[in-house]
Amino acid sequence: EGNVYTLDEVDAIYKEVVTALPYFNASGGRDHVFVFGSGMAHNVFQSWREYMPDAIVLTPETELFNDFAWIEDPPFQTWKDIAIPGSLDLTEVIGLLSHDRPLAKRKYLASFFGRADQVRGPHPWVGGVDVRKEILRLRDMPGNDDLFFGDGATHDVMHAAYGDA
Repeated sequence: EGNVYTLDEVDAIYKEVVTALPYFNASGGRDHVFVFGSGMAHNVFQSWREYMPDAIVLTPETELFNDFAWIEDPPFQTWKDIAIPGSLDLTEVIGLLSHDRPLAKRKYLASFFGRADQVRGPHPWVGGVDVRKEILRLRDMPGNDDLFFGDGATHDVMHAAYGDA
């Protein structure tokens, strides 16, 4: 995906690597963990459904957002895969941890910081729901006292709200 290999070449490399793993077939890969940190998630390995359908995947990508219209199904499977935060530096992690509150003491069900604009809307080629716009519609609905919305806030303000949601 870094433009060193074509996707077909990447697929061939992954096939070779996965089939060479000595213990992979003992459990069908259920006890193996792979990390896919790109925007394509597991789909960078086009044959993943055939070669490692039961393996656990760590990825920051849980939704379908890519530049390939033929990829129609999100690869993330909530029953086995694990979402990891993308690109958090140590100061952000420390800031988030410092505001973390026990679940029973939190004021909000959810918090959202962001805006709805074309750059952050549905993928221009694939389409889909404008998730940010739909989330922001909740702000105008009655009974939303347990939701927190913000825009243009500093990290301290966001971390405090996230720790309270």
